[in-house]
Amino acid sequence: CHFLRKYVEAALAGALVLGNVPTDREDEFLKYVVPVSMDDSDDRIRTRVKWWLDHDEEREAKARLGQYIAERYYSNTAALDLLVHSFLRWRGGRTGLYFPFPFSLACAAEKKDRTTNQPAANKLC
Repeated sequence: CHFLRKYVEAALAGALVLGNVPTDREDEFLKYVVPVSMDDSDDRIRTRVKWWLDHDEEREAKARLGQYIAERYYSNTAALDLLVHSFLRWRGGRTGLYFPFPFSLACAAEKKDRTTNQPAANKLC
C-alpha cells in the first residue's frame, strides 16, 4: 500500500511519523508512529505535535526505533527472506493463502480510535 511505503520511507530517513495507524501490522506501527485520528481537532493535533517537538530525547528515541524497524523488516533483504520462506513453504507442500504478518480485521465503525478510545466516527463497513 502506498501510504505504508511512505511511513517506512520517512522512518528510514530518521523522521518521526505522525499519522493514522495502518491496520496492516498495527501493533508494529504503534511502536513508532505517533497516532492521530482524522476525527481529532486541530488543537489536539497541534498539542500532540508541540509535545513531540518539545521533547527531543523521546522524539529521537521513537524515530530511531522506527528507523530500526524499517531497516529490519522492510528492506529488500527482508523481502527476499520472506520470498524464500514462502517458497520453502510451497516446496514443502503447503498451499493456500499465506499471511505472514498480523493485521486488524474489523468494521471500522466498530473499532475504537486508539488515540481517544472512542468509536471511530464517520466510517462505513
